[in-house]
Order: sequence, then C-alpha cells, then structure tokens
Amino acid sequence: MLHPLEQKIVVLQRRVRRSAAVYGLSLAGAVVVVAATVAGVADYVARFEDRGLRIVASLAALAVSLWAAYRFLRPALFTRPSDVDLAGRVERHFPSLQNQLQSAIEFLRQPEDDPAAGSAALRRLAIAQATASAEGIEFDDVLNNRPRNRALGIFVASCVLLAGLAAIGPTSARIAAARFLNPLGDTAWPRATNLAVRGATERVARGSAFQIEVVDRYGARLPADLRIHYRQRADGGITEDNERMRFADGVMVARRENVQQSFEYRIDGGDDRSMPWSGVEVVDPPAIESLSIRAIPPTYTGWPAADSPRQIRTLIGARLQSTGRATKPLRSAELCFEGGRKIAATLCEDGRSFFVGEADAVIEKSGSYWFELIDRDGFRGGNEDRCQINAIADAPPSVAMQQPTANVLVTPQAVVPLRVFAEDDIALRNVVLKFRTSDGGPEQTVTLWTAAGGASRSPSAADWAAGVEDRQTINYRWGLEGLRLKPGSEVTFCVAAGDYRPQSSCSEPRRLIVVTPDELLEKLSSREKLIAAELERALAMQRECRRQVESLRVRLLAATRFEQGDVDQLQAAEHAQQDVGRLITDRSNAVPAHIIALLADFENNRISSTDADRRMRGLLEELGRLEKGRLPVIGRELIAARKTVQTAREEHRAAADSGRRVADALTAGGGQQDAVIGALEQWVTQLARWDRYGRFQRELALLIREQDELTHRTVDAGRRTLAQDLHELGAMDAAELAVAAGG
Repeated sequence: MLHPLEQKIVVLQRRVRRSAAVYGLSLAGAVVVVAATVAGVADYVARFEDRGLRIVASLAALAVSLWAAYRFLRPALFTRPSDVDLAGRVERHFPSLQNQLQSAIEFLRQPEDDPAAGSAALRRLAIAQATASAEGIEFDDVLNNRPRNRALGIFVASCVLLAGLAAIGPTSARIAAARFLNPLGDTAWPRATNLAVRGATERVARGSAFQIEVVDRYGARLPADLRIHYRQRADGGITEDNERMRFADGVMVARRENVQQSFEYRIDGGDDRSMPWSGVEVVDPPAIESLSIRAIPPTYTGWPAADSPRQIRTLIGARLQSTGRATKPLRSAELCFEGGRKIAATLCEDGRSFFVGEADAVIEKSGSYWFELIDRDGFRGGNEDRCQINAIADAPPSVAMQQPTANVLVTPQAVVPLRVFAEDDIALRNVVLKFRTSDGGPEQTVTLWTAAGGASRSPSAADWAAGVEDRQTINYRWGLEGLRLKPGSEVTFCVAAGDYRPQSSCSEPRRLIVVTPDELLEKLSSREKLIAAELERALAMQRECRRQVESLRVRLLAATRFEQGDVDQLQAAEHAQQDVGRLITDRSNAVPAHIIALLADFENNRISSTDADRRMRGLLEELGRLEKGRLPVIGRELIAARKTVQTAREEHRAAADSGRRVADALTAGGGQQDAVIGALEQWVTQLARWDRYGRFQRELALLIREQDELTHRTVDAGRRTLAQDLHELGAMDAAELAVAAGG
C-alpha cells in the first residue's frame, strides 16, 4: 500500500500528464485543422485542376500535421515526469516544506533494510516530518493550466474558423474536404464560368466564314480572356493556333474568314477548361457550272433578242432570260440585284438546272447581279460570282432649229426656209413643226420628216452598242400664204422631234412677225447699208494695200541688194491682199454672204423685180467677176515678186539683176489693184446714191400714205356731217373736221 505522500505525488503526476496531453493534442489538432483549412481555401481560390497539384497540397498539409504531432503530441504522450521531479516542483511552490518532500519521496523508494541508505530511524523521521509538513497542502496548486487553456483555445478557434467556413459554404466545404482527402478523385469545384456555344455548326461552305458565339450557360458574365483554339491537319501533321475572342452584343465572338480546310476547335477562359474539341467539316458550296443569259430589248426598239455576255449592257426596260446549271442539287435559286430585289428561279426536275423567265427579270437600273444558290443541305453559294449590269436610259431626242436663228419679219405670202437638226440615241420617229398664230387659234402642226414607212429602227442594236446615233438634218420651205395672215399678226413656232418609246422634245421657240412688203423693204434697207459699209471697208483696205505695193515697187527698183525685211514686207502685202479678197468673195461670212441672205429674203417674201433686188444681184455678179479675174492675178504677181526677192537673197545676187522683174510683177499687180479699186468705188458711189434715193422714196411714200389717210378721214367726216349745221356737230365730229382742216 502506498504512503500518503506517494499517493499525493501519483495523483499530481496523473494530473500533470493529463494537462500535458490536452496541451499537446490541442496544439497538434489546431495545426492540423489550420493546415487543412489553408489547403481547402487554396484549392477553392485556385481551383486546382491538375491532380498533381492537389496531391502536393494534400501532402503538404499531411507533412505539417505530422510535424505538429511530432512537435506537440509526442512529448505530451511519451514524456512522464519522475516522482522526485514532481516533489521538487511542489517544494519550489511551497517553500515551507524546506526541501523535506523530495528527500522523503526518495527514502520511500528505498528498501527499509538497505545498508547503503543510512539510518532507517533517521529516514522514518524525515518521512514523518515531511508528512507532517505536507499536511493541509494541496499539491494540485503547483499545476499551471494557462498554457493548456491557451492551446485549447487555439484549437477551439481553429475549429470555429473551419466550422464557420463550412457553414458559409457547406457545399464548397464538402468538395474541399473530398478533394483534400482524395486528391486523385474526380470531385471538382463548381465553375464560375460555364462556357456554351450558341448556334454551333458542324459544317461550313468552303471559302465562306466560320463564326461562333459563346455565352455562359447560366447567364454569368463572361471573362475577358476567352480564347479559341484551332487545330487541323497539314502536311501530314497537326497544326494548332489560337486567338483571343472579341466581345460583341453581350456574347464573345470568334470569326475565321475564307475557310478552306476542315478543322477542330475548343474554347477556354476563366475557370472553364473543360470544353472538348469540336469538329467542323468544310464542304463545297453550290456553284454555277454553266449559265446562259439572253437579253430581250424593249419592244418599241424592234430589236431581236440576243445572247448576252455576263457583263450586260442594255437599255432600261430590257428583260433577261437566263438558264443555268449548278454543281450540286439545289433547294432554291434566286436572281439577286443590287439594292435587295430578288427573283425566284424555277428549278428543273434534275434539281441542278434552273430557269428565270423574261416576264420577271426586268432591268430597272445599273448595278451588280448574281445568283444565290442554296443546296439541299442549306449551304449558300454563287453570291461571290457577281457581274455588272450597265443599264442605259433611252434619252429623249434632241432637236435644234439652225435656221432661222432669231425672230423673223415676213410678208403674208412669204416662204420661210427652215433648217432643223435632230438626233436620237436609238431612232427618230418624226420631226414636226408646231405653231400658233396670235389670233388665239389652236396649235397646228406640219410634219417635216418621218421615218421611212413610219417604223424605221435605225440604228440597229449593233450600231447603238457602238455609239452610232440616228441623226437627221431637215431642210423645209414653209409657205405662209395658206394661213391667210394679216400684217401686224405674229406666229410663234418651234420644232419637235419624237422617238419610238415614245418621247419628244422641242426646240427653242421662234416668232414670225407679219408686215407689209413696203415695211419689210424699209427694214431690209438697213441690210443694204451694212453691205455698203462692208464695201467701203474693203475699198479702204484695197487702197492701203495698193499704197503698200507701190511703195515696195519704188524701193525695190532702186535697191542694190535685197534684205530679209523686203521679203517680210512683200509677204505682209500678200496677206493684206488675201484679207481684201476674203472680205469681198467669202460666201460664208463676208459681203457675198450678206448679199445672198438679202436676196433670199426678197425671194422668200415674194418681193421681186425691185431696184434693190437688181442692185444686189448686179453687185454679186461684179464680186464674182473680181473673184475669178482680177484678184487671182494680184495674188500671183505678189507671190512671184516675193519669190524673186527670196531667191535673189538665197543666191546672193545683186538687186539690179532681179529688181526689174520684181518691179514688173508689182506693176502688173498694182494695175489689177487699181481696177479692183475702181470697181469698188463705182459700187460704193452707186449704193450711196441709191440710199439717198431710197430715203427720198420712203419719205415720199410716207407723205402719200399720210395724205391718203387724211383724205379718207375727211371723206368719212363729210358723209356724217354734210346735212348738219356747224353748231349742231358733236365734239368728236368737230375735232375730226378741225384735224382735216389743219391737214
């Protein structure tokens, strides 16, 4: 049976070991819990997909746990303090024991009869004294429970932390525990990103674009680092590449242009790396194997239908008839025009041939066109093969009145010469004269020209394609006598041209102002003055040229040698003489042109056998004689003189050797110039005399008309007032008689 001191020490020893065990278990448990928590949180944050990383994390937590067990649990479980050590701790805690307890415990461990232990009585006495001193002392007071309590608090805190995390996310806690305890298992974290392909396609047409849209399966926000990976076979191996996807309209989009080869793809981003490879097969889209197009011109052209190249040039309103064949059986085919217009084609029984009828395909404007083919698998093709339509509008004809160029004075019996130019890009149908008289009558028409048979189609389609236009110049003499016009009235007219569409256009309007023959002659007298003024200008130019020639003759006859200046002056005289000749002989824009126009006015207005007509015809004949006789001689002599001087200079001959020949040529030319001057002087004088006579005639005719009018008014007033007294006359009659008396 144990001594009471030994019993107290054993009890103390048991309590010390229990406290140490709690301390070691608490710290080791806290370390294990913290290590597991850290590993789980790291796995939760990083979402380790690699099993190797998960194994490393679990092994790291296990290693930390083993270290904690070795560091804290092993000393608590396997280290036992001796009775003597515990007695020493009690003595240190209770100084009143005065080191008696430790000695007593040692004596109690020795046998009673141990000769080496000393006196047994002394040992019993020491034990009795120690027992008496220990009476009333609680050995448990030597225990320090604060480290144990702190360790237990740490363990509880770690457990509370773990429990709190588990309470916040029980599912995540279970997953973390399962992944921690079994790193080789298939337990996976629920992903924040769950990628799904929207509208995935397994087949695309060769040459078209492959586009894919990715969304989150549960509507979560997509991460910005999504990438699409491609792989395909090339040169016996497999090539891979990837690209970043772009954000558009709430989805991530990837697009690959001009796909030519089958491939596989997969997408990853965020925490989703689970998408498997998906295959895309590239198939040939339907294409046009053959195509024939027939262009049918508008009916009004009268042109036949003809086969057309793919690049079409035709008129607006033409129709197309097309027949084609595709490389694959079709579900549908459409003829598409730029701007969105589409015409469905009719498929034939073989499924590959198609037809577009002419009733539907009317060309409305220029632009591109193509055939959109859809095969039985839904693939589209044909729209890359686009051609152009050059649709040309049939422009209305244009017409211009070349004569008369302005408003015209005419007599009631006049014939008005018209010259009209009309053109159309395809074919003219007719040209008509439209006019309206000032008396308010209806508009009238006169056909000036019409196409042969009324159905001409000139130019042909080939001529039109080459840019050849239908042009007509029409000369027409419009007689006014049948219109019964009176002096003072007016006729407004224009010329209209029409084509077969039908379209028409009109020229600028002109006016005919109807006057009496005498009034017209008075107006035309100003034209005679213009002719006379032009003759005076020609006379002055001829006189100056004659003076120049005579001066050259005198100087060159006395010259010792010829200079370049002599050649230049002779050439200047030659040019001056040519100017004179053009002024009096050019029938397009000189004196003869004015005379011919005046004579035409006389003829067109039926004014003939007048002095003015005879004068103008005589003057025109005289100018013709000068043109054929004297003027050519003058030109030849001046040229001969110039060439003689030029040759003498080039051969370095003395002027005396050639001076006589030059003088003779200039003398002969000067003589002809004198004859021309004489003829022009005679006509200038005659025209001036006739102008004075004409003014006298016009003044006399005016007096005669005024006298005739006065006589007519006097006779008329006399008839009304013959039987009346002067005081009985009305105011109007009295005024008439006063005017007659004053006249």
